[in-house]
Amino acid sequence: MNSTFAPQRGSRANMAFAVVVFFAILASGTFASAQSVAIEVPAEPAGFSTMIGTSHSLPLSGASQPISFSRSFPVSGVSDAGGPFTGTFEITGFFFDGTNLPSLLMQGILSESMDNFGPVSAFVSIPVTLTPDPTFCDLVTISAGSTGVSSGALTLRLNAFSLTLDALAALPPGVDATALGNLLCTIGIPPDLSGAAVTLNEILAMYP
Repeated sequence: MNSTFAPQRGSRANMAFAVVVFFAILASGTFASAQSVAIEVPAEPAGFSTMIGTSHSLPLSGASQPISFSRSFPVSGVSDAGGPFTGTFEITGFFFDGTNLPSLLMQGILSESMDNFGPVSAFVSIPVTLTPDPTFCDLVTISAGSTGVSSGALTLRLNAFSLTLDALAALPPGVDATALGNLLCTIGIPPDLSGAAVTLNEILAMYP
């Protein structure tokens, strides 16, 4: 029996038996894991200021609805002076150093859309948590709480956000649903954060 993820566009309820069989095969040690791809976590770009996310323990209240995972996505927040912040976050990689349990770091470039503060273009590390779906291994949510970041005289608090990685959702051109599903299904419950960071970097490389 094929033990790899096979995307189906019908109801997820129809996949329940296949998922049970998948985990049984995984437990038996006969599952052929996805090929590992060595992806280097990027260093801080020259000329960029560093903004380190903090206070991830704040509740997710007020977060917008989850959005589909993409390499670049909109973010919002407020400055310490009370002014609104609207911008984008471009993911450059995921990293786990064991210091932000139970989180790993999502790294990228934070840019402002409205040019109210400078402009802002900064390298950011934001703590995020992973929540694999308890029933369907091909569905994982990446969440960040309200996060404080600062650079020089500017201090921002970004609003909470959630990104959904779903192998059965509409995917960007070039992203293979079967390959994505196989990678997502290697993220366990609870996730092994070190291995999950490697997997997420492999997934990120698939996205345009």
